[in-house]
Amino acid sequence: PLHNDAFGVEWTRVEENQEWVVGEAALRLPPDAPFSLVWPIINGRLDPHRPLHAVIGDLARILEHAIVTELGIAKSSIPSHAVIFVLDDQLCNTPSALEAFVRMALFDLRLRAVTVQRASVAGTFGAGVPSALIIDIGAHSTTAACIEDGLLVAGSLVSVPVGGDDLAALFLDLCRLNHMPLAGIDPMRPLD
Repeated sequence: PLHNDAFGVEWTRVEENQEWVVGEAALRLPPDAPFSLVWPIINGRLDPHRPLHAVIGDLARILEHAIVTELGIAKSSIPSHAVIFVLDDQLCNTPSALEAFVRMALFDLRLRAVTVQRASVAGTFGAGVPSALIIDIGAHSTTAACIEDGLLVAGSLVSVPVGGDDLAALFLDLCRLNHMPLAGIDPMRPLD
């Protein structure tokens, strides 16, 4: 029976008139669901293959869902809250992306106030040190940044389009080369 399957997937049940699904539920959509899985942020940048208003709309929907569902804040009381966006260093170097995030927070989500902080600077503050080399290994890219006295050192931001997903794919290829029994794994499926 399915309840004894340790590797079974509990698919998300989709309502008939449901327009969107976010978070873990989106990753567990059945293959025949009438949805397309999109990632608004790719390689530390807003998705360049879709219009900016569509990407920001998706981000607003995701954030609103997280605020209401995960944080338990009523939708009607969102305007009385403020937010700090800790954004990837690549996004912070793109003025149009910063403006889009601030507009989304103030106009779409109707938040009271917004501030933006670089992820590398927030990392040094979180570690309690004023200066550090911050290396961020993300799913799609790896970024290194030198922070001194809470500021990014000019010219020190380096990003390469290799991340954790690439390492997982390499590991999977090595396992297959060594004839490991991994026949059912498909790296194109979100849950694999």
